[in-house]
Amino acid sequence: MTNYQLNLHPSQENIFYDQVIDPENSYYNICGYVILQGKLDITLFESIIESLPEYFDIYHLRFDPGVNPAPQYLEKSKNICSLRKVDFSKYDFPLIAAKEFMQSKADEAFDLEGELFENYMLRIDQDKYYFFFKYHHLLMDGVSVKIWTRHIFLEYEKLRLSSIKPIQSNSYRSYIKEIEESTQYYNSAIYQENKAYWLNKFRNIVIEPILSPRYEIYQSNSLKCGTFSRLINDQLKQDIKQLSDLTGCSLQQLTIAALAIYYNQLNGFENCIFGVSAFNRKKNQKDTVGTFANILPILVKIDQDLPIRNFLKDLRTQQLGSYRHTSYPLRRLNSELRSRSGEAPSLFQITVDYRMLEFDLPFNESKAEIQEICSSRSNLPLQFKWQEFGEQQPLLLKLDYQLGYFTAEEAELLTERILHIMLQLRQLDSLISQLSIIPPVEYGRLVQLQDINPRSFNPPMSDLGNSFPIDVVFSNIAASHRDLPAVKHNGEVKTYRELDEDSNSLARLLSQKPTRFTGVYLSRSETVVTALLGILKAASTYVPLDTQNPPRRILDCLIDNKIETVITSSELLIGLLPMLDSHTAKRIICVDFLTAEEKSKLSLLNIDYSDAADILNSDSSSFSNKKDISSWAYMLFTSGSTGKPKGAITTHAGAMNHILSEIELLKLGEGFRFLQSASIASDISVWQMLAPLCHGGTVIIIDKEELLDYDALYALLRKEEVTIVEFVPSYLTGLCNHFMAAPEKPTLLHLEWIMMVGEEVPVTLVNQWLSLFPACQVLNGYGPCEASDDITQYAIQTLLPEGFGKVPIGRPIHNMNIFLLNKSQQLVPIGEPGEICVSGIGVGPGYWLMPEKTAESFIKNPFENTLGEILYKTGDLARWRSDGQLEFLGREDDQLKIRGFRVELGEIESILNLHPLVAESTVAVKLNEAGVKQLIAYVILKKPMNDDFFSTKRILSHHIAEYLPSHMIPTDHVFLDSFPYNLSDKIDKNRLPSPETGTQKQGEHAPPTDKTQELLCQIWQELLGISQIGIYDNFFELGGDSIITIQVVSRARRAGIEIQPRDVFQHQT
Repeated sequence: MTNYQLNLHPSQENIFYDQVIDPENSYYNICGYVILQGKLDITLFESIIESLPEYFDIYHLRFDPGVNPAPQYLEKSKNICSLRKVDFSKYDFPLIAAKEFMQSKADEAFDLEGELFENYMLRIDQDKYYFFFKYHHLLMDGVSVKIWTRHIFLEYEKLRLSSIKPIQSNSYRSYIKEIEESTQYYNSAIYQENKAYWLNKFRNIVIEPILSPRYEIYQSNSLKCGTFSRLINDQLKQDIKQLSDLTGCSLQQLTIAALAIYYNQLNGFENCIFGVSAFNRKKNQKDTVGTFANILPILVKIDQDLPIRNFLKDLRTQQLGSYRHTSYPLRRLNSELRSRSGEAPSLFQITVDYRMLEFDLPFNESKAEIQEICSSRSNLPLQFKWQEFGEQQPLLLKLDYQLGYFTAEEAELLTERILHIMLQLRQLDSLISQLSIIPPVEYGRLVQLQDINPRSFNPPMSDLGNSFPIDVVFSNIAASHRDLPAVKHNGEVKTYRELDEDSNSLARLLSQKPTRFTGVYLSRSETVVTALLGILKAASTYVPLDTQNPPRRILDCLIDNKIETVITSSELLIGLLPMLDSHTAKRIICVDFLTAEEKSKLSLLNIDYSDAADILNSDSSSFSNKKDISSWAYMLFTSGSTGKPKGAITTHAGAMNHILSEIELLKLGEGFRFLQSASIASDISVWQMLAPLCHGGTVIIIDKEELLDYDALYALLRKEEVTIVEFVPSYLTGLCNHFMAAPEKPTLLHLEWIMMVGEEVPVTLVNQWLSLFPACQVLNGYGPCEASDDITQYAIQTLLPEGFGKVPIGRPIHNMNIFLLNKSQQLVPIGEPGEICVSGIGVGPGYWLMPEKTAESFIKNPFENTLGEILYKTGDLARWRSDGQLEFLGREDDQLKIRGFRVELGEIESILNLHPLVAESTVAVKLNEAGVKQLIAYVILKKPMNDDFFSTKRILSHHIAEYLPSHMIPTDHVFLDSFPYNLSDKIDKNRLPSPETGTQKQGEHAPPTDKTQELLCQIWQELLGISQIGIYDNFFELGGDSIITIQVVSRARRAGIEIQPRDVFQHQT
């Protein structure tokens, strides 16, 4: 070994440092094999391989990563190149064994400090061999492989035909000399010119990743890739050649153009960057074996109003201009851009390559065929590789894709889309916006109904056998089930006859002074069921009001939505009375008896009233005001970004379609028992109450106290033989953990279904539940109240396998169609993220008294021959899997789900900004140490506070609590002088600091003083994700909520501390 150190060639830089950073990577292995058919003189062939260092000095290069800045040196020892021989002819399947061997070698990383080349002769049978080679990209590029292999086979043929070795001089230019000369480049004016060119090109460009990983394999930092190959038939090859002639664009440029148009229309990217290979060789380097190739970033700017002709001309000009600056190393450009912005990602994720693989290798008076072997790892998510083998040979398009980004079928679909777009480029005078990115076959799967196209994702119109309003369906059921239980609560039973009569009495009373909306302000009970049916029979619209909301929010809902009649109880009326007047409500119906004082106050306020006496005196015979199935059934409030809740309306048709679809899918028999566990203000509660009553079943009502006690819940499920329950995953997680820790395995023999809704469902939770209750099936559902609750369903009967990925939300239910659209309201292809937009019977008329919001979210259905005239834009993101299942991806705005409730962060911010202390605020979701979602408010105050963090936080929390429910109150407040902004001038919520929960409290930390306090503090710390909690710290101010309360009780009982959920609410420290 000499001590002659060498700097890296500019083309080696990126390769070398990538390999140093990831020593196990094999994606820089250049591998292939030549198929040798016929007699082979192995001794002669071996001598040629051994002589290669005489012609090509790359064999003398060695690398030492510890030496900087000249990490390569020369190794001048002899006999450094050999041919290893492996015999596969005795294997049962020699071809398969040989290919497995070559693939394993291709996947094996080189040791950077050793030899970076390997040559093998693999014997397949007596007259068939594979010459397999494996070289590191630091030594060779694609052009070098062509020079090198041609040299080997020309030499072989010359020597085979002559017994005397010809004496000839080495005509190949030295790569080591190229490396030596390249060091001058960094001190040259050309280098400065190239640097300035590239930095100027990307000066004002926001670099955004085009692709996002979406499969679990990405989480393990795997760069594993798959390959899809598309053979281009003669006709398509001819069409592409004619397109190239017509446009003056190369195959590579046409592919880049199609990709840019695709991602522009798909995601709205106005700037797309792709990597392209550049040979980067001067004329005198055309016969040098070594690495010269570089990857150039090609910036494509897309204007949808530009004609194709102009777009392609600009693309050609851009690419030709960039080719004059190919020597500048990509690694240095990435480094410069990163130092400029502080966080610039890699310039591109997609490369487009073209290779002419007509090697013309002579062997035995014929031609040998060469094949490429690629590593099953890739350093980029997606690589398009065009391979041409000569004029009379087929054209091949290969896609190498990382498994974290694409499946095999998605790669195939993408290939067809790009070819589809490419062929449309012949329409030179058309605008970019006029091109279609989805081929006709795929478009049919997305839009056509299944009665037209069996492979379609959307169901056709179905007759579920109902054309009556909800109350009429109930009355018909009641007539045939008169003495059967309709509702059970706290041991009390109300039969169908009693429920029918009680709701008739209430309906008659309501009809004396009919109103469009009737509010129900009651705690969960059988009275709510009576109120719901009575309101529907009176042809009014049921409006549940959440008793957990602050009174001010209730009154705002009444006033803003012109709700004139409210059904309530005397207990709850007490909280409303101080704020009531004739402008907030014109009529109060109390389900129990009003006192003389309450009647007097209501009279003074000019509010009409009735109570239980009036209901009892009302006629209970059959009653139903005129209505049809398109009439409004109920209105539910959802969080609004402006600070005011939105009232979403559901029709009788939508509600009944949802109920009957669910009953059919779940195969619920007559008499099933449904646990009514949801807040009465949610769409889930309406379905939990109405579904059993429309099918002869029983509503089993559970009190909140029982729901917060896992043992009490379990006892009730067993006692009442409940058939179906529905919970949010965050609640179920604690319930499953409780059951897993129980001394005896729980049994729920009558439970047939568990519905997991309102939040993303983890695979681990599904499997945990099914391992506990294998006979109880799991249903993952999704749906907004604007479309009558669930619009998709996914049923699970068995444990999900390892590596399953995300639990889908399923397929559309009966009479509902789903389309995924981008921001331009164009259909997105299979596998790509888009906004869930739904049409069909379940889509309601919109938001009450909010015409602008309604027009924004409820649009005309643009897809002909599909269900429904109106399309509701949910704001939720999903993607179609190739099997027709939907996969939920989150929100495209600041809305999220907390404990199953829809929360608009903008609504919290608008309330915060009302406070005189606040100059500006933003709210973000952060995970604490326990992995629990928490709302954190970030506040810029108008005046600096005097380190009184605790009181300021408490003031702001109390302010929010006056307007918003408990699940919308931030866990913590962080006070900042300014907000971080991203390149788009929006608050960068990812850069907001994590709250130091528990560090800014009043007074000093007070540690536990006995064993019980110590155990409770430890439980709080584990569940709240806080490292230190004292005995005076408030559970709810630290982020506790009702679901965490249940887990506290469960763990405390296991530790021998007998407490009830109410104890946590009553004693919060």
